[in-house]
Amino acid sequence: MTVTNAGNVTTAVGDGGTSAVPIPFYFLDDAEIEVTARTDATGAEAPWVLNTDYTLTGAGNEAGGTLNPITTRATGTTLFIRRVAPFTQGADFPPAGAIPSAALEQALDKLTFQTQQLDEGLSRALTVPVTDGAASLVLPNAVARAGKALTFDGGGVPTTGAIDDALTAAVASATASAAASASAAAASEAAAAASASAAANSAKTVFMVAITNEIDTVITGTAVITIRMPFAMTLTGVRASLVTASGAGAVTVDIKEGGASVLSTPLTIDAGETTSTTAATPAVISDTALADDAEITFDIVTAGSGAVGLKVTLVGDPV
Repeated sequence: MTVTNAGNVTTAVGDGGTSAVPIPFYFLDDAEIEVTARTDATGAEAPWVLNTDYTLTGAGNEAGGTLNPITTRATGTTLFIRRVAPFTQGADFPPAGAIPSAALEQALDKLTFQTQQLDEGLSRALTVPVTDGAASLVLPNAVARAGKALTFDGGGVPTTGAIDDALTAAVASATASAAASASAAAASEAAAAASASAAANSAKTVFMVAITNEIDTVITGTAVITIRMPFAMTLTGVRASLVTASGAGAVTVDIKEGGASVLSTPLTIDAGETTSTTAATPAVISDTALADDAEITFDIVTAGSGAVGLKVTLVGDPV
């Protein structure tokens, strides 16, 4: 048979039922199909098991086959269906005489499957432009890079460096992605506030969370950043800031604890402004009690136009 579909991955959005999902690519054996259910809101993944969560039909059919769910395809999830061909070669031809054409063609099909599989994996890998030439991208060995941060030297070659203590503290109080996006000043402020709260339980605690990076335009989204409270805190203040102001329309942020808003009036940065402290309508806190290990999420309700570098600061007293 021919291999006419260049892909080896397909997806299906959860519909709350067990409706069949077409597989548009050719596969030789049911064992080649890998199925993963991903929760859209959190990114959590759960592998599905053949003949427990689903069955398959169509193995050996050039046009593809069908996945028949046994487990409900829950709404708010997406199924990722991927062909994973084993990197083995099972065809054995006689040293002389006629070669069975069907077996030969199937062996060639499997080689194509393996090539497509490698191509799909490379499409999700970090790569450098062809014009960078043949500079070495080999990392230092495990002993040399242990406890270090990935950096690049003056020639753009990957190497390792010491992790800044202030950045480490910021990661502990927010999230790794938020701290990496925050400015050096923001990271230092968060680290200092965390140290102060540990030294004196009555001191104010400040969490600064980078909701977006410093380059891309702010866009709306639910649970854009998620953190967990390292201790219980009485929330006394919230504020937000931007690196670049919105040219038209306000940037509005909602803060939620366990999915419920802690604000009766959301946090707003007016058009042309870079701080919420000058907002025409200040934020109003309706739930001041943030529990230990509570999940805190940040929604961008409105994004304005052209705003960049959104950060939110939580101020409060440890309990």
